[in-house]
Amino acid sequence: MPKTTIQTDQAARIAKRLTNHFKHKVAVTETDTGYFVNMAGADVTFTPTDSEIHIEYVRNESTDSPERPYDEERLRFVITDHLDRMAGETFEYHWSE
Repeated sequence: MPKTTIQTDQAARIAKRLTNHFKHKVAVTETDTGYFVNMAGADVTFTPTDSEIHIEYVRNESTDSPERPYDEERLRFVITDHLDRMAGETFEYHWSE
């Protein structure tokens, strides 16, 4: 499962703002530990702590969109671009499996 972690002392606020933004286009579920987002072709989990946001995703073929086929590079761009914009800063992302 691809994952990354960003360091921020505003993790909860940024994760909430990001998922509220995503709610306008995709299904978002708030969990006890964070947020679960059903994006086209993948399920993404955002887990904020006091000083970090853990992000991971898993491919989900059942959510593929004919208008926008699954593209892992695009998925990562959407996640990182939106997160940076919601935070008002640019983070470094180091994805691992």
